[in-house]
Amino acid sequence: MDEIFKKFEQIQIKNSNQKEEIHKIIENIEKINKSFQIILSKAHFKNHDKNEIVQKSKEFIPELKQHYKSLFETIPKEYHHKFYDSWKFTCSSTFFNILFLGWIENERVYLFSEIADILGLEIPEKENDLGIDVHIYLLSLFKFCSELARLCVNSVTAGNYEMPWKISLVVSEIYSRFKLLNTNNDVFGKKINSLKFDLKKIEEVVFDVHKLQTIQSLSQKITKKD
Repeated sequence: MDEIFKKFEQIQIKNSNQKEEIHKIIENIEKINKSFQIILSKAHFKNHDKNEIVQKSKEFIPELKQHYKSLFETIPKEYHHKFYDSWKFTCSSTFFNILFLGWIENERVYLFSEIADILGLEIPEKENDLGIDVHIYLLSLFKFCSELARLCVNSVTAGNYEMPWKISLVVSEIYSRFKLLNTNNDVFGKKINSLKFDLKKIEEVVFDVHKLQTIQSLSQKITKKD
């Protein structure tokens, strides 16, 4: 009888230690995510140094790779789903950072597999296997589009009138893909509605830019005639 209780106590201690270690790794990732986002937010400033933002942002990636490696080595495979909710949103924030970095650097949207490669993460072959899933990537896309809507406004303020058109094309494409999803997920439903408002905001900026450019063009023609 004593042996049974002793064994149970050992299992409890082991589980407690694992939980503590997992939460510690997640906290470390969240700290890096915040520092990462502070650097990326400079893209909204007028006269920002794009190369400096990209260079400083990329310095966070090796450390993130190491922490994610430690995380998936620490999580017991048999308890994968038990811990999933504790790291899902943290991972989604990291994905968002990589997405926004990709836009700042190349004005393109990284695919799920590309972000996984950048972070050294494996995409599970089976749905129930330990690892990241496409749901995390889709969550990060919502935040990414919201950030692009903000960048759209700030780009015009900074005198970059081409950026809103580029952002409009990308966000429209992402929104149309989400609309094709046949999902009963309430979280996704709310986020798709929110994305619709982000797109509307972007379209309003594009319309205002077009109107401004038309007025400027007419003004130049009138000036030339005079």
